[in-house]
Parts: sequence; structure tokens; C-alpha cells
Amino acid sequence: MNNIEEKYPTIEEFFSTYLHQDWTIDGESLPEPFENLKALQEMSADLIQEINSLLSDSYSNEDLDCIFFDRWLTGYEPNEDEGESWHDVLRQIRKICEAYSSQ
Repeated sequence: MNNIEEKYPTIEEFFSTYLHQDWTIDGESLPEPFENLKALQEMSADLIQEINSLLSDSYSNEDLDCIFFDRWLTGYEPNEDEGESWHDVLRQIRKICEAYSSQ
């Protein structure tokens, strides 16, 4: 995991810049920041590519916890009460991005 920032620069930027501790300023759910911020729409294609790669690397949910919370200081958390994992969150972000990357 040492070169994670180099391998996934767009995902890092997305989580550390847009899903920081006050991310709900731009929306209450994951789709809303994309709707409200053109910069996110423009990074959609790169996010899709990196999410596909990250998911194929088979990190555990605990590994992703360390990446997102400890390294990238994200303020977003999966809804564990509903059984949501980081893998689910990444798939949801990818689905949101697909709507913008084809425009």
C-alpha cells in the first residue's frame, strides 16, 4: 500500500478534497456533490478507471478503512448499519460517474 497515492491520484483527490469532514456542504448524499460541482463531473472518467483498478486489487474493507480514513482523511463513511462496505461505496461512486463520463 506504499504507492497507493501514486496509483490512485484521482480517487485520493476525490476523497480528500470533496468527501472531507464537511462534505455535506455540497450535498447530503453521494450523487449531490456531483450534481453541484462541475469539477467532479469532469473527473468522472478518471474516477471510473481508478475505481475499477482499486476494486480489482482485492483490498479488504479493513485495508480500505486505513486508506480512506488514515491516509486520505475522508469524512465520508459507509453506512455499516445497513451493511454497506467501502466496496459498495466505490461501486456507487462508479455508477454516479458513469452518468457524467458519457456526456
